[in-house]
Amino acid sequence: MKWAPVVLLLLAVPFVGATNITLTPYSDGYVVVNIQIPVQDYTTQVTIPLPTNYSDFIVTDGDGSPLQYVVQNGQLTVETGNAEIVNVTYSTTTFLKEDGAVWTITFSNDGPFTVVLPKGAVLADLSETPLSIDGNRITMPGGEERASHRLKPLIPPRCLCRSRRVSRPCP
Repeated sequence: MKWAPVVLLLLAVPFVGATNITLTPYSDGYVVVNIQIPVQDYTTQVTIPLPTNYSDFIVTDGDGSPLQYVVQNGQLTVETGNAEIVNVTYSTTTFLKEDGAVWTITFSNDGPFTVVLPKGAVLADLSETPLSIDGNRITMPGGEERASHRLKPLIPPRCLCRSRRVSRPCP
């Protein structure tokens, strides 16, 4: 658990100015992070902190057109151009931890954020009462929050066919 202090330090850095943050965990240990940032008038750059492990950057404006960006000193700086919205999407292993069958996503932000659990996941624990739950979408309040889930097994349990008084596996 040598990496825990580093993770906690990174989680304490809020995504300032973001109005919509969605985190989607996957069973391979990655979380896809999508951040939407409104661009204020006359703003030429938007800077957000990055976790220690990240990959697969996609940085676009509200219309889906790519924007120029630079990654330096643990921060992403985006040249906004004429964009009204900046969309940043990347993958990371920083926010998700597996403990046996339970996966826990830990994230910190000044405002609310949404966790989209994998299809078929079963919610196991929340650090705080969510603002809303809509199917597999959980909207958490601001602060350092945790959401734990279990994945349903991919192989269904064996069914039993009953023939008189004998149970046997289904054909």
